[in-house]
Amino acid sequence: MKHQLEVGARTVEDVLAAERGGADRVELYASPLEGALTPSAGLIKSAAEAARIKLFVMIRPRAGDFLYTQREYETIQRDVDIALQMGADGIMCGILNADGDLDTTRMESLIAQCGNTPFALHRAFDFSRDPLETLEQAIDLGCNSVLTMGQ
Repeated sequence: MKHQLEVGARTVEDVLAAERGGADRVELYASPLEGALTPSAGLIKSAAEAARIKLFVMIRPRAGDFLYTQREYETIQRDVDIALQMGADGIMCGILNADGDLDTTRMESLIAQCGNTPFALHRAFDFSRDPLETLEQAIDLGCNSVLTMGQ
């Protein structure tokens, strides 16, 4: 089984350096000090045009918890569309309910919105109430991978 090297990137230069270094894909995000937020449309487009490796884009509208209002969720939906239009090869996102469970309704909708584009459950996993249950839910929803800090 071939292992994949995935590297975080905040700039086009980071993406190209990851590619030169042998990465198979990059996670593109902004604001690492805030826990990684959605990058701009311009950055996504520039990185997608420059890179030959897979580009997964973080969709997270703000720092803090992973509980989103309806307006924030609508922003997430728009950001997914924009990321895909700009050339993202994959989407990373995660939404929880107030009880710490995965918001399966909203997640299912986002995954469907992505069509055949791979979808990774991101760091919301680390803040879920029951990681094993959350992992099973993510698999059932069709998430292709989980981005974690190690629980």
